[in-house]
Amino acid sequence: MIIFDYNPQFFKLHPEYTREELLKLQEDILAVISEGSDDIERDLNSKMDRYHIHVILRECHDRKLIQREKLGYEIIKGDKVPRYRYFTI
Repeated sequence: MIIFDYNPQFFKLHPEYTREELLKLQEDILAVISEGSDDIERDLNSKMDRYHIHVILRECHDRKLIQREKLGYEIIKGDKVPRYRYFTI
């Protein structure tokens, strides 16, 4: 199952990972979801950038595969960004 597909333009803007690496990350996230988890990001144990992990987790949340809980805010590069904990339904 592909959660989030990537067009070629995406890799011009984000050349740090290949399409195969990002699809493997999606498979790993789906494996954690199928096992059940109270904190998917913690159980994932991935070395990939949090940005790419959160894009996939947000898409899973939009598709009602997982739930999320707002933990508060963190400051990233001067911006106030909400922090979430994603978990299985």
